Amino acid sequence: MTKEQAKKRLEQFMGNDVLTFTIKKYPTDHWVAQCNEIDGIITGGTGYDLAVMEDLLQDAILTAAGIPAEHADGMLKRIWSVNPVIPKRITEIESSVDMALFQSTFAREQYAGMGQV
Repeated sequence: MTKEQAKKRLEQFMGNDVLTFTIKKYPTDHWVAQCNEIDGIITGGTGYDLAVMEDLLQDAILTAAGIPAEHADGMLKRIWSVNPVIPKRITEIESSVDMALFQSTFAREQYAGMGQV
């Protein structure tokens, strides 16, 4: 797959939409992120290094779109949210656990101007 084919595949996968993630941070140093638009896009890890988290989120999107990792550079841009805390879909188990929620948003490269970058 060429870079141009990868861009076309991402366009078909996302269209002009953005993908947002609800990220749950636990006091155990673990975090889990699930895409709000496509439930099957999930990733997670340990530690709160935002650069690592962003890389894993982008990797999850590109994997779901069927795009090889070698084409990842420049495919997606993170859009910073004005209101990062989103209380959403809290289950009974989650309500008994000390955690923080925040949102992360990604757009295809040419649509990254839709918010604050």
